[in-house]
Amino acid sequence: KVEPHQYKELCQASFSNRDICKTHHYLLLIVVRKMEGNARDPSKVYKRESAKRVFVNRSLRLEKIKFFGFDMDYTLAVYKSPELEQLGFDLTVERLISQGYPEEIRTFGYDPIFPVRGLWFDYQYGNLLKVDGFGNILVGMHGIKFLKPSEIEELYPNKFVQLTANRIMVLNTLFNLPETHLIAQLVQYFDTHGEFTLLPDKTGVRGGEILISYRSMFKDVRNAVDWVHMDSESKMKPSILANLDKYVIKDDRIVPMLRMLRTNNRKTFLLTNSDFTYTNGVMTYLIDKEWSNYFDISIVDACKPKWFAEGTTFREVNLETGSYKLGIHAGPLRPGVIYSGGSCDAFRQMVKARGKDVLYVGDHIFGDVLRSKKTRGWRTFLVVPELDHELTVWTDRKPLFEQLAVLDNTLAEVYKNLDGTSVERPHIESVIQAIRQKSHEMDQEYGVLGSLFRAGSRTTFFASQVERYADLYASSCYNLVHYPGFYFFRAPMLLMPHESTVDHAAVHKSARAEMLRRQDSVGQQVRGWTRKNLQTENTFCHEEEEEDQGSEGKDDNDSTREKSSSDGEGEAITTTDVVVVAQEQIDQERGWKGGPEGASPSPSSLVNRIGGSRTMARIAAVLAILCAGAFAQGCQKHPVCDQDQLARCQKTFNQDVGIPPNLDVKKYDQLQDAVESLIGTQGIDELGRVCYALRSLKFCFDDMSHYDNCMFNPLGLVGDDNCQATGITEKQARGYVRFWASLDFACGVGFSHYWNAEQTPTSTGCMSNVFANKLDDLRKCQESFDNEIAGDNMDSCPFVSEASKCYQRAFSKCIDQGQWFGCEYELVGLQAAYGNCGQDFCKSVVGDGPTCSFEDLQDCQDTFNNALGINEPQPWQDSNSYRNKIEAIYEQPAGNTGVRKVCRYFRQFKQCLGPCYQQTVQVPFLVKNAGVAPTEATTYMATFNSMHYLCGAGFGTYIANPACFISSWKAARPNLEDVRNSFEAQAYLMPQQACSLATNVLTQFERAFSSGCGPESKDTQFWGCEYARTGIFTGFPQCSLSCSLPVVGN
Repeated sequence: KVEPHQYKELCQASFSNRDICKTHHYLLLIVVRKMEGNARDPSKVYKRESAKRVFVNRSLRLEKIKFFGFDMDYTLAVYKSPELEQLGFDLTVERLISQGYPEEIRTFGYDPIFPVRGLWFDYQYGNLLKVDGFGNILVGMHGIKFLKPSEIEELYPNKFVQLTANRIMVLNTLFNLPETHLIAQLVQYFDTHGEFTLLPDKTGVRGGEILISYRSMFKDVRNAVDWVHMDSESKMKPSILANLDKYVIKDDRIVPMLRMLRTNNRKTFLLTNSDFTYTNGVMTYLIDKEWSNYFDISIVDACKPKWFAEGTTFREVNLETGSYKLGIHAGPLRPGVIYSGGSCDAFRQMVKARGKDVLYVGDHIFGDVLRSKKTRGWRTFLVVPELDHELTVWTDRKPLFEQLAVLDNTLAEVYKNLDGTSVERPHIESVIQAIRQKSHEMDQEYGVLGSLFRAGSRTTFFASQVERYADLYASSCYNLVHYPGFYFFRAPMLLMPHESTVDHAAVHKSARAEMLRRQDSVGQQVRGWTRKNLQTENTFCHEEEEEDQGSEGKDDNDSTREKSSSDGEGEAITTTDVVVVAQEQIDQERGWKGGPEGASPSPSSLVNRIGGSRTMARIAAVLAILCAGAFAQGCQKHPVCDQDQLARCQKTFNQDVGIPPNLDVKKYDQLQDAVESLIGTQGIDELGRVCYALRSLKFCFDDMSHYDNCMFNPLGLVGDDNCQATGITEKQARGYVRFWASLDFACGVGFSHYWNAEQTPTSTGCMSNVFANKLDDLRKCQESFDNEIAGDNMDSCPFVSEASKCYQRAFSKCIDQGQWFGCEYELVGLQAAYGNCGQDFCKSVVGDGPTCSFEDLQDCQDTFNNALGINEPQPWQDSNSYRNKIEAIYEQPAGNTGVRKVCRYFRQFKQCLGPCYQQTVQVPFLVKNAGVAPTEATTYMATFNSMHYLCGAGFGTYIANPACFISSWKAARPNLEDVRNSFEAQAYLMPQQACSLATNVLTQFERAFSSGCGPESKDTQFWGCEYARTGIFTGFPQCSLSCSLPVVGN
């Protein structure tokens, strides 16, 4: 209780700037009353201690969970901190020294107050960044020095950085803590070492002939950490197993928790990435030698997050030797047996578990929680050991938070009575400064880099990930023992700012509010409307109550069988009854061909068609309900296609490629034959023209969502806005979607692979030859799939795989890229039409080829750039600037500089990459791995395509008269840059006009070399045109451009 005369005294005790208290001390009254109100609020009173609590983001009923899964490291096995981090830090330092790092780093020490999880490491500038959920930088640190706001602004415009794999490493796990501190110390060491100087672009350091980029430095640290944790020669795991009491906390709650969770026929499973020997040692310490009996299923070497995707080979472990048993395990999963690897798909099929049946508990926000939530729909429980410290600060440093609240209210009060007529700015500088000081003081209570969950008043990237992907979270998984097995974890109501900042007792004044007050409340009006129009009160289902609508203790099949059974003769429909009805018959009964009854057939008409017995009548009734209901429900849930727009745009496409105008959805097979025949007879140029027509088709629709609704949504083609049939059958809709998805692939990711396979000397023309001479074989692949899926549509994935491989075989005489194109061409189409199987059936097609990584490209690119003296560590990020730097070298004098120098190192660049050159210097590869926009990737690729011409077919022109070439290039280059930049800006905005715009570019390049070279003028003129054409073709392959003398042709 604070008396009024104490307000000023308390205020002065709270703030270093006591002037605030002279005029604003009354604001303390607001805070005190708010705190007193909270004390009386029952929602603020919890019966459990904070250290034993489980916190809730999304409501969950424990009794609904059938499978409880656990990670081991940092989940069941809680490691002692900082003992384990110190061990990992020391071993990583030893590994780095053995790899060539200086002995001086042995003096580095691990300080547990420095690192915090969730930081981003920027490969480019070597900075540790603390960001919010949107990529806005909250705190920056270079080495062990905090970056000033001005320094952050210089390196990161708008204090924002995008999360891309080639630029950012997210240090999210508890195992990342030692390397976070280590990389900071390494950056500080090399930056301040007398023998090294900072590179001009601030991306690393140089000492004599030694260049160390921050990217390579972190890569070395990461490799060392991986070696420490995973290599058989590492001392990490043997040291832990030899000193378990030193490194692992033994919690007596583990057995009671596992026993409690296994009641009522529920099951537990262990899913860990650790190997069997290590897992067995740790779990024996935590429980006893019979630890596997506490789990219904135990899986080691899981390889998460890969386990949630394609997975690995599923095998049984020999408990005597720790090695794998022969072959792939295909039987049921048994308690007491240890398994290795596998995948979530295999696990789900063996245990028959739906996504929401499983609660998985782990500490890894990405490997455990995010992947299991996003890809499999599992319920998730995140273990955050740091919560203990976070809650300690939250409670022990309560005055700091209260002082920040007072300051926040002070700002609000200052602005409260100002409106649009106010002209005098309030003096708030002292308040802002006080907020900064208190926020910094509060951050320091958590550690050098502050709280895991916030920086000042803003939440971190880690906090946003926890909110988004963790249904539950706690400092320990063992907190579950403090809750009954039927507990209802209910998420608190999430308030919007207009709710959290306006008190219920406040008087809301507005013209509309006054009008509503004079009438009945909206709630009274709604209840009156309900009584008048509906037989029962309208209800709203919330997520946590949704599953309670069915019978208690029965699964979906049980409920369905019970509702479907009747009293007569004990006959009932079961899940094994199968009725085969011809597709045409169902279409006719549904009225989907224009009948007045829309989508719903009459049960009696179905009875007449398929038989009159009581059982058959019931089957007919259920079929009628399912067919009509599924269509109506799907129509409501899925956007539908605008048939008028589709018809107009389809005719435009047909006209552009020169095929009959009447080929449409209902004639999807003839449409596909016509387009693929064109590609087959006229090759790569015709594919380019078809792709250009596809672009025009997309722009024909009002927006891309309308295009997607028609071209990638079979259900949207079958029904209209009113859930009435359009006359398009399901087979037609799926076939149409399949064709467009395949064509979209061919004109996008697949185009460069088609082009490479078509142009490679060993298989010239083989791609177009398949479409020209093997269309019948391709159609047989599709017909086989259609027949298989008609007989068994419960799981299309095996048939999708076989159809894709069938297409691959049709392209068997082409190089690997061509075979991959064929396989992926069919796979993409089928997955668009029938749903994604979650498996890459085409991966093995190029499996025998080179395995090319982004790091390979990065390393070779760095070598190439260093040889040319270009400081551009990531040229694909600003590819236009990089192209200008390359072309500036062409102006250098003849000899060993200029063009000869570029071509010499370009050949070495290609040799460095080897067969990976064709795979990595590609737009799709760069977009996926470098995280850049397609336009940037295209310009980067175009730079090297033009270089191919310069150093290949065009090299002789340079040799013939280098002086003329250099002088012409030097004089024209600034203008040519402007011409090319203008073209690219317009062409990407107006792709329909790209080809006509490109002709002007070729003309300008041609004219730049049209005089001054004597007899060779025509050669250099052609060179200029062809140099520009090879670059333009990269981004606009549909343009059939060619260079001729003396003017550009069509």
